[in-house]
Amino acid sequence: MEDLEKFQIYADAKYASYTMMNTMRSLRHLIKEGVDLNNRESFKNWILKMKRKGVMDKTLNIYIKAYNRYLEWRGEEKIKPYKEMKPFKTARATEEDYKKLMDACYGYTEIRNKLMIDLLFKTGIRYRELINIRLEDIKEDTLIVRGKGQKIREVYLPRSVRDLLKEYLKIRKAKPGNNFLFVNYYGDQLTYAGGRQILHEIAKRAGVHFSPHMARRFYARKLYQEGYDIEKIRLLLGHEKLDTTKTYLKVDQEDAINELRKRDFDFLYLNLEVQNQTTPSSTQRPGWDLNPGHGFDRPI
Repeated sequence: MEDLEKFQIYADAKYASYTMMNTMRSLRHLIKEGVDLNNRESFKNWILKMKRKGVMDKTLNIYIKAYNRYLEWRGEEKIKPYKEMKPFKTARATEEDYKKLMDACYGYTEIRNKLMIDLLFKTGIRYRELINIRLEDIKEDTLIVRGKGQKIREVYLPRSVRDLLKEYLKIRKAKPGNNFLFVNYYGDQLTYAGGRQILHEIAKRAGVHFSPHMARRFYARKLYQEGYDIEKIRLLLGHEKLDTTKTYLKVDQEDAINELRKRDFDFLYLNLEVQNQTTPSSTQRPGWDLNPGHGFDRPI
C-alpha cells in the first residue's frame, strides 16, 4: 500500500470528511506537480517556485496546511505557513440578525428552517453536524453530536429548541429508512449543498449577512459574556485545543468602545469628582443624573 493511501486511512478517522477531501485533493495536485511528499525539501522548493510566480500566500497556505497534515502522520515537524493579513473586524451575528432570520422563515418549510437556525444559534454546533443529526441522537434535553474526526460530544437543548423540535417531528415526512432529522421535499436527507442554499435564501430575504459559523461564534461569545468557564465552552464547541476557543472570544475595538459607551466612562471626570467630594449640578452636565456611588454616569 502506498504512503498516500495509508495517510488517507489515517485522515478518514482524524478529520472531518470535507477537510480530508480537500487535503487529498491538494496532496494529489502536489504529486502531479512533481513534488516528492516524503521529501520536505522538494515541497519547499515547489512553494518557493510558486511564490516567485506570484501565487498569493493565502493560496500557498492551503497546500502548506495539507502537507502539514501529511507530515503529522509521518511524525515530522510541520512547516510554518505564511502570515496572512486578516481584516481588523470579523463579521458577527447579532440578536437582531437572529430575529430577522427567524421572521424570514415562512411557507410549508417554516418549522424545519426555524429549527435549523435555532439549533445553530442555541447549541453552537457546526453546519455539517447540523445536517447529519439523526433521530436517535436526540435525547430528553440533550443532543449527541458527531464532530470532526468522528468525535462524539453532547450539547444541551434549551426548552425553546425542544418545543420547536417537537413541532417539526409532528410534520416531518421522511422516506422509510431515512432517520436523518432534516429532510427535503422528497423525504430524503437534506444535503450539505441543499441546506446551504436554504440558509442563503433565508438570509437574503432577511436582508442580513449570515453564515452558519457566525451563529457558532455568537453562541460561544454569549456563553463567555454570561460568565461560563472557557474550558466548558471548549467542550461544548468540540474544540480540541483551548487556543481555538480563545479565537472565538477575542475582544476587539468595537467591544471596548461599546463597553465605554454604555457607561459613558470618563476617568478624568471621575477623579475630579472624588477629589472634590461634591456632585456637580445639573447645569454643569445637562441631561444627566449623576450617582457618585457608581463608577459611571447614568442617563435620565
